[in-house]
Amino acid sequence: MRTAQSFLQLRMLLIKLTDKNLGIACLLQDWYLAECVKHLQFKNYFKYEDVPDTTELLEDVLGKFDELKLPEKFRKFVHAKTKSQYLQFHVIPKVHKNP
Repeated sequence: MRTAQSFLQLRMLLIKLTDKNLGIACLLQDWYLAECVKHLQFKNYFKYEDVPDTTELLEDVLGKFDELKLPEKFRKFVHAKTKSQYLQFHVIPKVHKNP
């Protein structure tokens, strides 16, 4: 596994899952990043926002449990499954069965 990772890193390649469960694709890292930027430039679908304070958001969500009188096990589940981290943007390579 280490050898494969080194091979990809040295050549600046990425392995990504493809759409339609057709397997994996090997992509040039520069090309992939350029495609991500291209997708994010569609202003009708994406907009840049200030990074939210996820800790404060989690506290707000957990506070709603008291208001709604939800079982404690729900609070524990949400707290355990929620991490204070940011979502990541990915582009899935589109492949065709008949090239």
